[in-house]
Amino acid sequence: MYALWMPYVTFHVRGTRNKRIRIALAELWTDEDDNWRNELGCDRPTWLSCFRGFPQHGESELGEPLRGTLIVSTDEHWLRLHAFRLIGVLYLLGDQGSYGEPAERFKYVEIRIPGGDHDLVKMWTKKGPLTEDADSLAVSPPVELRGRCTPYRLDVTRAEHDTIIDLLETSPHHRLVTACWHYFMAQFGDVFHSPWLQDYARYCSCLEAALDISPFGGNLHKSVANRLEETYCKDLKLQEWAWGLYSVRSAYNHGSESATVPETMKHLVAAQEAFLDRQANSTVVRSVAKDVLLRALATHRGVTPNPWSPDRADSILRACLHSDDCWQSAKKLTQAKGSVQSAAVATGNALEQLEQLLHEFTACFDWQFVVAPPDTKDVWEAIGVLSLAATKVSNGNAKVVDEAEELVAFAGNRRIDEIKDWLNCSRPMKAEYAGGTSLEELLLSLAVEVARFFTQYRSG
Repeated sequence: MYALWMPYVTFHVRGTRNKRIRIALAELWTDEDDNWRNELGCDRPTWLSCFRGFPQHGESELGEPLRGTLIVSTDEHWLRLHAFRLIGVLYLLGDQGSYGEPAERFKYVEIRIPGGDHDLVKMWTKKGPLTEDADSLAVSPPVELRGRCTPYRLDVTRAEHDTIIDLLETSPHHRLVTACWHYFMAQFGDVFHSPWLQDYARYCSCLEAALDISPFGGNLHKSVANRLEETYCKDLKLQEWAWGLYSVRSAYNHGSESATVPETMKHLVAAQEAFLDRQANSTVVRSVAKDVLLRALATHRGVTPNPWSPDRADSILRACLHSDDCWQSAKKLTQAKGSVQSAAVATGNALEQLEQLLHEFTACFDWQFVVAPPDTKDVWEAIGVLSLAATKVSNGNAKVVDEAEELVAFAGNRRIDEIKDWLNCSRPMKAEYAGGTSLEELLLSLAVEVARFFTQYRSG
């Protein structure tokens, strides 16, 4: 019998009985002796015990033998052909958070159960089987899996997830199943197995498949950029970002040895440099690829994508594209001559500028996406100017003035620990600016948003 054995992960689905999970034509069983005896008619092979857990702290011996997951199917041919696609789907079904689980956790071993036990380990590889005596072999998990031992929780209730399961069973070569596989392959934690540039290339493949981009149309960078603008919004910075991503992908896949760049290609080189200069691109591309894939799955099922889904990439993409401009505007405003007096009496266009700046800080600003690491001197100056201006507004609110004076003191003495404590106690949550705020409240709120530099993204 042909089966897959996964040593590093167990799966959980809420409400599942008998510790079995059915996904398409595959069944996932907990790696227990009863399942081997009752369902497969044999004892658990002793050689599986060569896969051991990490040693305990302070000990040199490897940990206990691992008990992972056994995957079987009544259609062994289907499982043999589509095992890797199944793994990609399993990953998506439980993918949570900004970073996700490392793909190393989903390693599987192909096993053939002859009906009798033996003392040899036979690992099936693309180069042929590798055979070893079980007593001489001990395999520990990849270091990327240190501390990752909780069950991987699959969500089979979402419409998008139900769609990908159906496609895996009925049409495993479908472009959305393929997109799912490319997405999974970008999740490895080992930079030797999957360097950052290779991840970007994988994400591009995921986007092309999810967006149904023709591989024969040419100008892939333009096609994907246009489709991303249709998905999110018309934005020159989004177009530049997509072109940069594809320039990185092309240089990784095809190489780039020419010192002379044709005039017609210089805009792509500039986009590539701008893309690589941005911070946290890996997080943004991951979020966008997953969001686009889930939207495509919803549309395929005839369901309108949920605008409130936590997987939506709108806000993180907007922050990536516009945070640097937002910070540069704040610096320009607060470093201008007479900035305190100008802010304290702002009216007309000046007031609109302050309101727009606060709106951008609250709606689409994230310090991790500022291109060059901010100079703390500039941050302190911005906090000082804005909070001092708030104290000078003629019709100042007493409570606002008191808080602004505290910020003025922190900025004047550069008291990092105190400003961090003050922010955590007084302004722990980032508020959404809805307009209509008085001038002193607007200035204080701006000072607070700049001050979050010290609590959210820098140790100080």
